[in-house]
Amino acid sequence: VGSSREESINAKLGTYAGKLMNEMGLNVNHISLDGLPLYSQDIEAKGFPSEAAHLKKQMEACDGWLIAGPEYNGMPTPL
Repeated sequence: VGSSREESINAKLGTYAGKLMNEMGLNVNHISLDGLPLYSQDIEAKGFPSEAAHLKKQMEACDGWLIAGPEYNGMPTPL
């Protein structure tokens, strides 16, 4: 779920969708982007951030993804 708002509608939607998938017998892991640094060439030049490496491992372990990302004024999220 990619939103920084505590009362994010898309976060609530992602949580609800995960609950429905659990009820269908699927194993669902909620992965938050909190603490993940925004992309920066300066950060990348110093090495791959450990938070990004952790996220990559989590995503590689999944058979599929449901991504709930907000939009702002018709444009993609900055997060």
